[in-house]
Amino acid sequence: MAKPIKTRKKTIDKSKTKEQRYREGVRDWADFYRQNPHRAISTHFQCTTLVWWQDFMIYLMFKSTTFFGLMVRGAGKSYIVAWSIILWAVLLPRSKIVIASGTKNQSRLLVTQKILGEIYNRFPKVRQEIDIKNSSVAQNDTYVKFYNGSEIVVVVGGDSARGHRASIVVYEEARTLDLSVMKNVLSKFKQNGDRRPRYKDNPKYARYKNPEKKKDIYISSGWFQSHYLYTMTMDAYRAMLEGKPQAVMSIHWGFPTADGFLDYETDILAEKEKSDYSEMWWQIENCGLFWSESEKSFCSYQQLMEIRKIKNPLIPIPDELYLDDRALKEWKKKNYIPKQQGEVRVLSADIAIMGGANDNTVFSVLRLIPNGNRYKKYLSYIEHQNNAHSETQSIRLKQLYEDFDIDVVCLDCMGNGMGVADASSKVQFSTKRNKEYPAWTVFNREDMKDRVFEVDISEALPVIYGIKQDAKFNHFLITWLKNSIETGRLELLVGSDEARDLIEEKGLKLSEHQILDMIAPNIETDLLVKELTALEISSQKNSSYLKVENPTMRKDRFSSCGFAVYYANIIEQDLSKNKKKKKSNLSSYLFHD
Repeated sequence: MAKPIKTRKKTIDKSKTKEQRYREGVRDWADFYRQNPHRAISTHFQCTTLVWWQDFMIYLMFKSTTFFGLMVRGAGKSYIVAWSIILWAVLLPRSKIVIASGTKNQSRLLVTQKILGEIYNRFPKVRQEIDIKNSSVAQNDTYVKFYNGSEIVVVVGGDSARGHRASIVVYEEARTLDLSVMKNVLSKFKQNGDRRPRYKDNPKYARYKNPEKKKDIYISSGWFQSHYLYTMTMDAYRAMLEGKPQAVMSIHWGFPTADGFLDYETDILAEKEKSDYSEMWWQIENCGLFWSESEKSFCSYQQLMEIRKIKNPLIPIPDELYLDDRALKEWKKKNYIPKQQGEVRVLSADIAIMGGANDNTVFSVLRLIPNGNRYKKYLSYIEHQNNAHSETQSIRLKQLYEDFDIDVVCLDCMGNGMGVADASSKVQFSTKRNKEYPAWTVFNREDMKDRVFEVDISEALPVIYGIKQDAKFNHFLITWLKNSIETGRLELLVGSDEARDLIEEKGLKLSEHQILDMIAPNIETDLLVKELTALEISSQKNSSYLKVENPTMRKDRFSSCGFAVYYANIIEQDLSKNKKKKKSNLSSYLFHD
């Protein structure tokens, strides 16, 4: 790391005034710090906690016109970028710096948590530079002003950001930004965005060409080679090799581990030993690399991003409302999403046995809305339980069945789901809701239709579609789910960051715990996307059936979603047959002799 520079007293030139000596000192130190920006942090601002590779990254950002930083967890990405922005603002007066990200919350965090949070509070000399009274951390208007005329502005990557001017644009989590927005909106900020030093206020120097170059700083984790960011990074990499002022720096997990930011056993080894460990996501998130999707990949990340459109998830009813009829009625008026004409709602569950700490029980709700001869599928809710008893899982199924007005429950009745199916075959009582739930039975399996406990079969609700997982079933599950994604007939919830922004835009005063509860289905969908992109499929030996090639990897959400899509395709065939039959009957009537 850069150690504070030791200085010695200089002989005072008494032929110069105090102001002249002061100006010369400022000029000399400013010139030195501009050439050695990392030393300004350690010497002037007295921050001595940065390590050598963090100093080097700050140096490259300061010297390059285009910089790509591929950062891993634990590398202090936000902290490094925040210091770099402060240096530009302080050492280059009247600088205009824009921080842009795909979501409002992500770009604001750099200002609220780092610049005006940790750094501002810890370092007195930073406080001397920032005009805190004229700065703002408002939700839709976040900016930082400096006494020397510099300004940092936060924008969301979209058309609404037009109109800003900047000499430096920081693309925070660059992979979340749309390419057209980056090219046509954000990069245009630099047009007429040159820094205007005070000497240019003098007409004598007004036309003097400023040798400073405007900058683009891209910060991201590794990602997929099919993404545009990979192409941009490789272009900068080749330019760097040719000696142009562009740089690419990727940080491997070994760097923060060697310097104590991460612990090898708890942060690295434990992560690799998890049951849901994925080499693909490990390389992306912990090695700062771009992953090449193989031909065996179940689907591409880009395909999944294109179908993440649902902004309003289904919301389960809080347990305590069942104890207050009036409050329950008011809640339903405000939050319940009624069914559309002809809509079918499917609740599916991939069950994990109690004691399986590495497996989750996952519940998914798929809305099927008629669209011609097919159903448009909306995966509007996901939740999981871990290490839960079959009785508890069964009661939760019945609660969701009632909350969302479900038509069919898809359950694997030959595997782990058998215990839940048996628990559901009797009358059950929820103490949390003070409510009794009727018994259920399987309607599509002759060997299970009469499987009820302590209740007459006529009183049991035939709502369970019993699934038998075999090679043929798995083949059609893979095929139909993959087809629904590729054709866009399946839609998923938007990402958790976007969901958080949507909540904050409503101006609701919610605690962090309440926000996390509201975006929980979106977080589950984020995890589903990870599962789907990590899955690889291939043909079975001596068979044309497809199978999952990496079976040891966690795929609870994939299975739960797949069960619902499988059932949707079954009834979709009936929908198509019925429409053809109606058309045939109409034709025979119209053209009857």
